[in-house]
Amino acid sequence: MEKALKAFLTAHNQIFPKTHNLERLVTLCQNIDKEFVGLQPAARTLNPYATQFRYPGGPLAPEISDAQEALRLAGDIVRFVANRLFPCEPD
Repeated sequence: MEKALKAFLTAHNQIFPKTHNLERLVTLCQNIDKEFVGLQPAARTLNPYATQFRYPGGPLAPEISDAQEALRLAGDIVRFVANRLFPCEPD
Protein backbone atom coordinates (compact mmCIF):
# COMPACT_ATOMS: atom_id res chain seq x y z
CA MET A 1 0.00 0.00 0.00
CA GLU A 2 2.87 2.38 0.73
CA LYS A 3 4.28 1.72 -2.73
CA ALA A 4 0.84 2.19 -4.31
CA LEU A 5 0.46 5.60 -2.67
CA LYS A 6 3.97 6.57 -3.75
CA ALA A 7 3.19 5.36 -7.29
CA PHE A 8 0.16 7.65 -7.38
CA LEU A 9 2.27 10.59 -6.27
CA THR A 10 4.96 9.75 -8.81
CA ALA A 11 2.38 9.46 -11.59
CA HIS A 12 1.31 13.00 -10.75
CA ASN A 13 4.89 14.30 -10.66
CA GLN A 14 4.69 14.99 -6.94
CA ILE A 15 7.78 14.85 -4.79
CA PHE A 16 7.27 13.05 -1.50
CA PRO A 17 9.44 12.61 1.57
CA LYS A 18 11.20 9.39 2.45
CA THR A 19 8.61 8.03 4.86
CA HIS A 20 6.64 4.96 5.84
CA ASN A 21 3.88 7.14 7.35
CA LEU A 22 0.77 6.09 5.45
CA GLU A 23 -1.36 8.90 6.86
CA ARG A 24 1.11 11.44 5.55
CA LEU A 25 1.20 9.78 2.13
CA VAL A 26 -2.60 9.69 1.95
CA THR A 27 -2.68 13.40 2.82
CA LEU A 28 -0.27 14.13 -0.03
CA CYS A 29 -2.44 12.10 -2.41
CA GLN A 30 -5.50 13.90 -1.08
CA ASN A 31 -3.97 17.19 -2.22
CA ILE A 32 -4.25 15.81 -5.77
CA ASP A 33 -7.53 13.89 -5.45
CA LYS A 34 -9.93 14.76 -2.61
CA GLU A 35 -11.43 11.25 -2.71
CA PHE A 36 -8.34 9.98 -0.89
CA VAL A 37 -9.84 11.41 2.32
CA GLY A 38 -11.77 8.16 2.62
CA LEU A 39 -8.48 6.27 3.04
CA GLN A 40 -7.40 8.14 6.16
CA PRO A 41 -9.03 5.70 8.64
CA ALA A 42 -7.40 2.72 6.90
CA ALA A 43 -4.04 4.52 6.82
CA ARG A 44 -4.34 5.28 10.54
CA THR A 45 -5.05 1.62 11.30
CA LEU A 46 -2.26 0.36 9.03
CA ASN A 47 0.43 2.84 10.09
CA PRO A 48 1.78 0.58 12.86
CA TYR A 49 2.21 -2.23 10.32
CA ALA A 50 4.42 0.06 8.23
CA THR A 51 6.80 0.58 11.13
CA GLN A 52 6.34 -1.54 14.26
CA PHE A 53 6.41 -4.93 12.60
CA ARG A 54 9.05 -3.87 10.08
CA TYR A 55 12.00 -3.38 12.40
CA PRO A 56 13.67 -5.47 15.11
CA GLY A 57 12.69 -4.63 18.64
CA GLY A 58 9.00 -4.19 17.91
CA PRO A 59 6.25 -6.74 18.42
CA LEU A 60 6.91 -9.95 16.54
CA ALA A 61 3.47 -10.31 15.01
CA PRO A 62 -0.07 -8.98 15.31
CA GLU A 63 -3.00 -11.08 16.41
CA ILE A 64 -4.44 -13.16 13.55
CA SER A 65 -7.71 -11.21 13.47
CA ASP A 66 -5.80 -7.91 13.39
CA ALA A 67 -3.57 -9.18 10.59
CA GLN A 68 -6.62 -10.29 8.57
CA GLU A 69 -8.21 -6.85 8.97
CA ALA A 70 -4.93 -5.19 8.01
CA LEU A 71 -4.74 -7.31 4.84
CA ARG A 72 -8.29 -6.33 3.92
CA LEU A 73 -7.56 -2.62 4.47
CA ALA A 74 -4.30 -2.83 2.55
CA GLY A 75 -6.13 -4.45 -0.36
CA ASP A 76 -8.74 -1.69 -0.25
CA ILE A 77 -6.03 0.97 -0.51
CA VAL A 78 -4.20 -0.78 -3.35
CA ARG A 79 -7.45 -1.29 -5.31
CA PHE A 80 -8.48 2.35 -4.76
CA VAL A 81 -5.13 3.63 -6.00
CA ALA A 82 -5.11 1.22 -8.97
CA ASN A 83 -8.56 2.47 -9.97
CA ARG A 84 -7.29 6.04 -9.81
CA LEU A 85 -4.21 5.23 -11.87
CA PHE A 86 -5.92 2.90 -14.35
CA PRO A 87 -9.62 3.80 -14.48
CA CYS A 88 -11.85 1.42 -16.37
CA GLU A 89 -13.13 2.89 -19.58
CA PRO A 90 -16.86 2.44 -20.29
CA ASP A 91 -17.80 -0.09 -22.97
